[in-house]
Amino acid sequence: MTVPLVPPSDLDHTPPVDITQSVYWQLERRPGLTSYRLSKRTLIALSWAIEDQFCAPADAPLLFGAFQRVQFYKRAQQRWQHLAATSRHALVFADFDPGDAPSMPTQVRIGPDEPLADEWIVVCDSLDLPVVLAAWEVPGQGVVPEIDRLFQAVWTMDPESVRLSSRILAQIAANHGVGEAAPVLYELADNPPPAEIRPREASELFSRIVAYLDRFGTRND
Repeated sequence: MTVPLVPPSDLDHTPPVDITQSVYWQLERRPGLTSYRLSKRTLIALSWAIEDQFCAPADAPLLFGAFQRVQFYKRAQQRWQHLAATSRHALVFADFDPGDAPSMPTQVRIGPDEPLADEWIVVCDSLDLPVVLAAWEVPGQGVVPEIDRLFQAVWTMDPESVRLSSRILAQIAANHGVGEAAPVLYELADNPPPAEIRPREASELFSRIVAYLDRFGTRND
């Protein structure tokens, strides 16, 4: 399947949601960030690469992950439990059952009408390895196989964009009555230090993406 890389000039820039509740649409409007159309297959490979290259080795990061549906989170649950063990805080968002027992990472239940229900997000907010990946599922794909669904995606290592994403997600968690959100919001009150250009991390991330795409390209689940 050929997936076009669609530049911003070819996209409808009218956000279909309240952008204060949307990480993707907030980032899509920031100068200097480019949105690309990717299949979910590619998005998963990119997510894994970010988790391994940034989230895992980062020094006590704040971690956020949005998975849309609980069944998608279940496939990544073991990875995120390991990531949460070395983080200061870790929150995951999906359509969790209200009766689910408390767990690590902290689960935040989102409803089907919330903007986050259509977004796939990985955030690593740390001083040494900040990064955010945010993607919005293109509507009207009811007959498309799950793994081939298309998303508009943006990613960046810009600390200000990472911090903005973290604040949005922490506030959504607070709005849902998640107790852990209050100390997270407190930690996020300060602005991050200026960005440092780290070509090594960028190069290694690219290499991991290629490796995961090569491995994942033969799978259909």
